[in-house]
Amino acid sequence: LQWRDIAIMAPDLERFVPFFAPIFGQSDTDYPAMPFVLSEPPATEETGLQGLFFRLLALPKGRFTVNEGLELLAHPVIARIYGLSQEDHARLHVWLDRAGVRWGLDAEHRRAVDGVSQYAFTWRQALHRLLYGYASDDELIGDTAPVSLPSGKDLRLLDAMMAFIGRIESLRDILRQPKVATDWQSLLQHTVAWLTEAGLPADSDRDFHEALNPLIERLSAMAAGAGLAQPIGSEVVAAWLSEALTPRLGQAWLSGRITICKMVPMRL
Repeated sequence: LQWRDIAIMAPDLERFVPFFAPIFGQSDTDYPAMPFVLSEPPATEETGLQGLFFRLLALPKGRFTVNEGLELLAHPVIARIYGLSQEDHARLHVWLDRAGVRWGLDAEHRRAVDGVSQYAFTWRQALHRLLYGYASDDELIGDTAPVSLPSGKDLRLLDAMMAFIGRIESLRDILRQPKVATDWQSLLQHTVAWLTEAGLPADSDRDFHEALNPLIERLSAMAAGAGLAQPIGSEVVAAWLSEALTPRLGQAWLSGRITICKMVPMRL
């Protein structure tokens, strides 16, 4: 019996993913480590660095609602970058509710989504209202009504939110424009550097980072080899990366290791 002859299947595989490495990866003089491979990506791809990376690549297509923004701010990777705690996130939730943000980064973003250029209830208007509320107690500054910060005037937290939205606006604007492969390679490398500048909180994030970097480094060479010189859109780049990073069941069976996979009908 060889390692490659063994398959472990479970209908709710995600529950057991954290235990495979500690159990199968441990070794001592009497019991060697058992090599294994996961045939499907674990659920952490949605909540970890992988899910975050592809959510950012999809920014040009989205409305960027207040809930989407708060979810990103609460993401472990983003929270580490900006030094945000759970208490900070709760305070931001209150601020943004008072500031009236609904969806859209600014008026131009709203126009691109539904054809109507409306500044009211956007992230940019909400930030202006909060910033004016921090700086002044006036009831009206120009045509903007300041929002007094209900949880105290926390400049650190206001700076973090403005820096985050500024990064999202810049990234969305850049992603909207088709680019040649060399430009995509540079943009993706800078994006990954930003996401990892504060370290990675989970082993699954480090695994994804190690798998993603070689793909990005090969992007321009692969395009040149295929004779692809014209600009390509973000959807094409995201689809290629997603396809390249998705494990194949056949690859798992041929790896020579124990295969761990979901229990589905007719699998074997």
